[in-house]
Amino acid sequence: MSTLFKRLINRFNLLGMSTKIFLSFLMITIIPMSLVVGGLYSNLRAANAQRVAYSADHAFAQAQSVLDAKGSYAKEMIELLFMNEILQRFVNNPTAAYARNYGLQLLDFSKLIKQANSIVGRGEIVRFKLYIPPDRIHAGERVTCFSIEDIAQEPWYAALKRRPDQPIWLAPEAGPQRNKPADHVLPVVRLVKDINDLSRGSGVIRLDLDRGEIAALLEKTKVTSGTAVTLHNGLGDLVYSTSAAFEALPPASPAPVGQPAEWTTYRANGRQYMVRGSVIDATGWVLGMYIPRQDFYLHGAIRLEWVILPLAILLVTYLSAFIISRLSTLRLKALVSHIHRAGRGDFTPMLLPESKDEIGLIEQNFNQLLERVEQLMDRQFDLGQQIKAAELRFLQSQINPHFLYNTLDLIAWYVHMGSLDEVLGVVRDLSVFYKLSLSRGEDEIALQDELQHVRMYVSIQNRRFSNGISLDIRAQEDLLDCLILKATLQPIVENAIFHGIMEKESKAGTVRIEVREEGADIRIVVSDDGSGMSRQKLAQISLQQAVEAGSYGIHNIQERFAAMYGPPYGLTFESQEGRGTRVSLLLKKKRPAVTDRKIVL
Repeated sequence: MSTLFKRLINRFNLLGMSTKIFLSFLMITIIPMSLVVGGLYSNLRAANAQRVAYSADHAFAQAQSVLDAKGSYAKEMIELLFMNEILQRFVNNPTAAYARNYGLQLLDFSKLIKQANSIVGRGEIVRFKLYIPPDRIHAGERVTCFSIEDIAQEPWYAALKRRPDQPIWLAPEAGPQRNKPADHVLPVVRLVKDINDLSRGSGVIRLDLDRGEIAALLEKTKVTSGTAVTLHNGLGDLVYSTSAAFEALPPASPAPVGQPAEWTTYRANGRQYMVRGSVIDATGWVLGMYIPRQDFYLHGAIRLEWVILPLAILLVTYLSAFIISRLSTLRLKALVSHIHRAGRGDFTPMLLPESKDEIGLIEQNFNQLLERVEQLMDRQFDLGQQIKAAELRFLQSQINPHFLYNTLDLIAWYVHMGSLDEVLGVVRDLSVFYKLSLSRGEDEIALQDELQHVRMYVSIQNRRFSNGISLDIRAQEDLLDCLILKATLQPIVENAIFHGIMEKESKAGTVRIEVREEGADIRIVVSDDGSGMSRQKLAQISLQQAVEAGSYGIHNIQERFAAMYGPPYGLTFESQEGRGTRVSLLLKKKRPAVTDRKIVL
């Protein structure tokens, strides 16, 4: 217990000041009031359950009584017809003479219809039907009389033969001779047994009750808006449901014989219900009532005046605790917020109030600390800029000396051969090449100058390799004045020549440079049709730390872009052996502050 108490104290100590004050205030007000309201709510809930149960029991019993009366009346009427002497003779007379005596059959039928019509229209009975042997003259009439063969395959007829001494109730849609619409009537049928063979029937009496009257009764039985009332016949068929969501459910389970019906919990359609079921004695129907559990316990029973005062006290207490805790810690929160902003790099001093209390002293000292940190940050930033500039110059200075040596050897060879024009051309190209490389000390040059730098490099290399290198440059005109780190494309082209084209048997190929706008950036793609490279060799080329023979070092370009721009700018590589290499360079679109930055050649 002591360990748990210590843990709670530790947790409490970790909370903010406003939260501590807020919780302390709530503990002495909200908790006792919550206990009072909780007890009141529990009592009201129980009282509401009793009230809803009483109303539901009363409505349920009333519906049960009315349904029993309707069923008893229909049962009496069908028994009255069953005992009718004319009906028995009309259905059960086995003599061939009666079957041939159409006049006598017509006379009996007329009398029977007259007596049946005295029943129809009373007690919700809307129609009388009679199923008779097929040899009777009226078997094909199909208005009041039907052949018993029409229902021989119906499931309810088989059930009727198993209970030959009592009527049974059918579902509204039962039987082939449906009314239009069929669900407007509730049929009750009674078997007329064959007097020569009591194990079989010779006819069936059917009375149709108005289903609308029963539906209206069940709708009035609902005690809440969410209540559902269902009625099933003795065969388990649905007679009526006040809710479509309950039409597929089985009949409600009635209480055992001799025991009072009780409300039980039932889950249906994803909700909890209180359910009660009962059997209608006269018909065998099963009446069920489903009340949502929340309606059962809460519906309309909690009077506002019983809870409005506690709720108002709770609300006022909560608001008071909130306001007091916030006002008590407002300056502390402002100080903490300023500390967080300083942690994110915002060193703007706080606006100091004139308070000289402990919090005011902390605020003054914190402002002094911010000023000192900002001074140190400025000094650190200047130092970092100097280091970054030095690193960038170092990376730019790593031009492979082999290119210069090879070019000087080429000039010496031309001099030895007496080719003064070629010497002049190489010297001119080399002069332009290094003038662009120096670029008056600028780290960034215009894209058109960088492309000219590449042209000079390829021109010099073509003199070494018998014009085996073709250079194809395609650039948008409006991008040529954008800035790029100098000496960026030449190392990529150098790798395309020495690691691609020069490794082909023909020692000849094409280097293509495409410059296009890509949103707020510029995409430069350098591709060649050289021998291509394996993944291992491509990784070595892109990650090399030292400068190789005939190569500038692609890694240095990545380092320069990281130092100047940061991600996502830099190089990506694609290569297939035998098909060439593709290098994609993404750089920030940046135009010079002074429009004329082109280097004078």
